[in-house]
Amino acid sequence: MNNIMLSIPIVICLFCIFIITLLLIEGYSYHIIEESLKGTINISEKIPPIKLNLKFLINGIKLLIVNFIYFLPAIIALMCELPLYETLTFQLFLIDLMLLLIGIFLCNISSVNMIKNNSIIKAFDFKEIFLIIKEIGLSIYFKLFIAILIIMIGSYMLIIFTVALITLIFTYGFPVEFSTLTKILISIVLFVLLAIYTIFKDRAIASIYNLK
Repeated sequence: MNNIMLSIPIVICLFCIFIITLLLIEGYSYHIIEESLKGTINISEKIPPIKLNLKFLINGIKLLIVNFIYFLPAIIALMCELPLYETLTFQLFLIDLMLLLIGIFLCNISSVNMIKNNSIIKAFDFKEIFLIIKEIGLSIYFKLFIAILIIMIGSYMLIIFTVALITLIFTYGFPVEFSTLTKILISIVLFVLLAIYTIFKDRAIASIYNLK
């Protein structure tokens, strides 16, 4: 009981850190796309600097809102099925997976369209979004989508595993005692990995968007 009571503040703290980190990453993601849309991306170009200000945080919130809305159908479907988890079928799993993939497929290009036009409404202008995908080329966009999906799955699986491991270590202890320095290094590696994925995804999507 004591362990559970002690774990609640830790979980809340980790959740707050996760939200703040996510907000900073999304804000930087917005900035990367904004800068990348100004021209064709090449390897020699440097990544834009981080500018921590109110606009940076607002842009991060805007991207989070767009992401949440696109993933909302999958979230709602999953929440409705949770009470029936013991009788879930493979068909229902496929429906959830399809909703999630559709959300990812549309969210990437929609976010770029929002940033390009500086209007959150443009993230949900489906007529324009489908026209953009058509102009880019469905096969080109689909190949990029598959590449991003593979990298995203690998990155998030590693993130989930690391966060779960750190939570278990802080809450229940672990047979192998990690030093504070080791825990900090794990967190830094985790952040760097997510940052690399974000930079790759955003610059790739912006570069593809410029082909239209």
